[in-house]
Amino acid sequence: MKRYLTALLAFVSFHIPASAAVDCTAGTSPCSPRDTCCPSGSFCNFNRGIPVCIDPQFPIITGFDHNSRCADPYLMDCSQLIGVGGFCCPIGTVCYNNGLDQHVSCVDAYGTTASSFPSATVSVVPSATPVPIDSPAVQFNPSNAWNSSSAPISNCIPGNIVRVTNVVNATVSFNYTGQSILIHTVKSPRGGVFSMTVDSVPLNDTIDTFNAGGELCFPVQFPPFRKPPPGFALRNDHSITLSFQGPSKNAPKDITSIDVQFGSFAIPQVQTAGSALTTGLGAYQLILLTFFVSYCIIGKFDSLLSPAI
Repeated sequence: MKRYLTALLAFVSFHIPASAAVDCTAGTSPCSPRDTCCPSGSFCNFNRGIPVCIDPQFPIITGFDHNSRCADPYLMDCSQLIGVGGFCCPIGTVCYNNGLDQHVSCVDAYGTTASSFPSATVSVVPSATPVPIDSPAVQFNPSNAWNSSSAPISNCIPGNIVRVTNVVNATVSFNYTGQSILIHTVKSPRGGVFSMTVDSVPLNDTIDTFNAGGELCFPVQFPPFRKPPPGFALRNDHSITLSFQGPSKNAPKDITSIDVQFGSFAIPQVQTAGSALTTGLGAYQLILLTFFVSYCIIGKFDSLLSPAI
């Protein structure tokens, strides 16, 4: 009996998948290694790190702008991006319109499509796990280039503490797991620009924290990217480095005081079809555990029933 259970246990262990790819039904094809399938006749556009299915039969329009905002700082204005006014999408998505009507949708990093928000919507707070600014996982370099300060706007930054630097090339780095990263910063009349490196690849994306009209909460979420790092969707573990690069191109030429205010990183919590894949892996693990426990219990009984030698 123990011999059979050992063989079965080995079989179950061997057949636990190491990773789960999207399982598309007949007539569809995967648009990313995650959770998106494109119907027959359409093609996958992953140029921004957001899986979007494009049907060449229709004049589909998509777009994003990390600097545009609606009434809520977590909502991006879609008006100038796709030519349909009055709608906003959450940061970390792209605005989507099929080119045939006035309906605007929002597509996130997992290919999940949701309805847009009216432009006057406020109090949209995404579900995300903040990373404490004093966490050892968040690295400020050089450390003496950064100073701690109270956040200038209440309820803007998790913990209400910001780190401030005016030293060019000072960096803040973080390693994370997941397909999205949320970055809390503060815009101000002296705000400068962060450049970005993701997975050791310098990107064209920047975070411009200049605002002539005063200080504002300015959360930004990636993707979308102007151009994602190669193989970004194939990995679940990522790294990000923000580097202070000096004044914004939008700042006055005679500006003398320039800095950046970094609040925190946060990991967005996304519910996707991938949950089913996670559940599937859990089922395999449950089967394995069941057989392992059975083996141990039956093994004990066998030892009790076997005569001593």
